[in-house]
Amino acid sequence: LPLFDSIAYSKYPEHNFVYDKLYIAKTQNLKCGLLKDIEFDNIQYPIFIKPRYGHKTETSKNCFKIKNKGQVKKYIKYHDMMWSEYIKDKESMTDFILLNGNIVYQITYDYSQSTNGFVDEYKFISIDNKPPEKVVSWVNNNLKGYTGVVNAQYKGDKIIEVGLRLGKTGSYIKSTQDNALLRNINNVIDHNYWD
Repeated sequence: LPLFDSIAYSKYPEHNFVYDKLYIAKTQNLKCGLLKDIEFDNIQYPIFIKPRYGHKTETSKNCFKIKNKGQVKKYIKYHDMMWSEYIKDKESMTDFILLNGNIVYQITYDYSQSTNGFVDEYKFISIDNKPPEKVVSWVNNNLKGYTGVVNAQYKGDKIIEVGLRLGKTGSYIKSTQDNALLRNINNVIDHNYWD
């Protein structure tokens, strides 16, 4: 089971397109584009800028909410950056387990409303937490035939990032102390089987 995006990107060449955040935005009809091609006067601020490729970056490095044209110009020289419309909704994430393109399990983490800087103060894990239907549909439509784990981060029902690994290298899943779940995740990866 890959712990990091760079390893997952290499391990799953048929599905590693999910690391292109511009692709993610375009498949949801978000206003977006390459930062180097931005038309400063033809977009509505605020916007959000970030590195385009998720497997080449770490955490939230070079991610910025931009309020005006002057702020954009400070970052225009950054390589492989993209912009998208700013999404005000609360952030959440879901780890999906897929077997041959079918979701066999999901665990959704509900983020705290309060933050410490950019970081939420806690994540609430419960079997009752469910991802938005649009997120589930996106995973079903874009990961046909995939077997493995998928971490989707989203604001409201708009996906902002996808990785072919578990959130926080699996520490949230481990924290459930659910041995049957851990065994089944390993069964999917090692034996193509879910019980």
